[in-house]
Amino acid sequence: AEPQGKKLETSTSKLETRRGFSMWPLHIPLHHIPKIYSIMKWLCLFIIAVSTAGVGFLQSMLVSELYYVRSQFIDKVVEKEEGRFLKFLQFMGFNLLLAFGCSFSLYIISPAGSGSGIPDVKAFLNGVESPIFANFFRIRTFISKVVGSALAVSSSLVMGKEGPMLHA
Repeated sequence: AEPQGKKLETSTSKLETRRGFSMWPLHIPLHHIPKIYSIMKWLCLFIIAVSTAGVGFLQSMLVSELYYVRSQFIDKVVEKEEGRFLKFLQFMGFNLLLAFGCSFSLYIISPAGSGSGIPDVKAFLNGVESPIFANFFRIRTFISKVVGSALAVSSSLVMGKEGPMLHA
């Protein structure tokens, strides 16, 4: 007779407790676990790819809308009967306004979003621990990078969206 509360040693007994409660709640045979792990890994990869593509698309749409506003402004400036130097100053002022909006959004939303972010992500993935990372991987930093880079690109600064896509 077996003592109450103990199970016979079987191949799945490592997953069970002394009282008979299963620690593996799905009751899936052990030989199916690698298949499930592989499916979950591909599902996570698919979700990350779709979300990154969605953020990239939305950022491109924001840049195109800002380009449209800028081109409308430039058309109005060109139609005016003013000197070329004054038109140039207005064009430069509008681009400076967009660039200031970029730096102001980074300053207000999340100062950790300044810079490309590539060295920080490489350091984090290599296991470096730093107090900088406390504010680096947050949604506020991501939003500040997306908005800031859209304003920077639309103000004719040489920049791409690779930095914000690291956070996606």
